[in-house]
Amino acid sequence: MPESLQVRPRDVNKSHQSQSRSPEKSEHPDSRVFLQNSLIKKCQSNPRYSLRAFAKYLGTEPSFLSKILAGKRSVTPKFIERCGQKLGLAPNELKSFIEHSPKTTNTDRSQVLSAGYQTLTHDHFQIISDWYHFAILELTKIEGFRPEEKWIANKLNITVFEARDAIQRLVRLKLLKKKINTLVASGSFSTVGGPATSAAFRKLQIRILEQAIEALQNTAIEDRDQSAITMAIDKSKLPEAKLKIREFRRSLCQFLQPKKAQKTHVFQLAISLFPITKDPKKSLKGESK
Repeated sequence: MPESLQVRPRDVNKSHQSQSRSPEKSEHPDSRVFLQNSLIKKCQSNPRYSLRAFAKYLGTEPSFLSKILAGKRSVTPKFIERCGQKLGLAPNELKSFIEHSPKTTNTDRSQVLSAGYQTLTHDHFQIISDWYHFAILELTKIEGFRPEEKWIANKLNITVFEARDAIQRLVRLKLLKKKINTLVASGSFSTVGGPATSAAFRKLQIRILEQAIEALQNTAIEDRDQSAITMAIDKSKLPEAKLKIREFRRSLCQFLQPKKAQKTHVFQLAISLFPITKDPKKSLKGESK
């Protein structure tokens, strides 16, 4: 998985693994994206949380909220103000959302979406930091794929809201294309380098390690391989070791993904190489204290 990401939809590489610069801030906030993120966070903390419960909390009808989240209704300043107060937006944040919201409820949908999608520069990595975005891109390649939010959610053990939100984000990033009766992965990430210290990257890696623990406890041994080795090393060889790990990842990916072979499942490969003897003179960033 990447240290960080920068999306370049027109670049074509062989895998969805890469690195990028730090994300830029969006010029205009998107209230719809904010509501989607708020619902997802509540679902992550409580898997039984529902759209109906979220609508009740915001003081609106579930059908109305569903249309807003799906981009079928515009978000009015009055609605933003009411939701922002409920969800704890700071006054300056609330003002920014209202200033850049559509002015009327019958605003043309294409104009609403155009305004909202300006959040992409800020979201290039933050969006993809949730593991299921990568998984959805790979899921489109398996035999029997169905472009249905509920089917995708069941396959990946995520909520329907997470699936819907991820699909919309991937389409906005031009990494996923909507075609007749299906979804197709359409882009790749380009490797541009960058430090492995972003909060988004750590979030992604933490969740992947958590998934590995879950697999260790719940997945049959014939469907997984988990092993470890402890070794005293010559640390000067670490840069070369990282290159070998990268080459191994790519080689294994090519072996498991031959172009003409039928793909039936999505797997996760996680490799960790780290010291267990501590150096008190160095901080997380490798800088002397």
